[in-house]
Amino acid sequence: MEREFGALSVGTGEQIALVLRLAIAEALPRRPARRMAWTRRLLVQAAQASQVIVLTCHPLDYEAESPDRVVDLSTLLARSD
Repeated sequence: MEREFGALSVGTGEQIALVLRLAIAEALPRRPARRMAWTRRLLVQAAQASQVIVLTCHPLDYEAESPDRVVDLSTLLARSD
């Protein structure tokens, strides 16, 4: 029986989210440099269809892939003052 994700209990939703994270972790390359490159490529592909927002302490890791599309939050916050 199919159900909308939002109709599931909080506990069931957390279990599904955990299984999804584990499946993604299993699919990731084991070496950090390869994993970062894989992640960047995946995000670039996802950004073709929808907006992608990455919250990170390492924005330079993402600038290499799309320097014209990366915006540092501190820059945005400074603009709003």
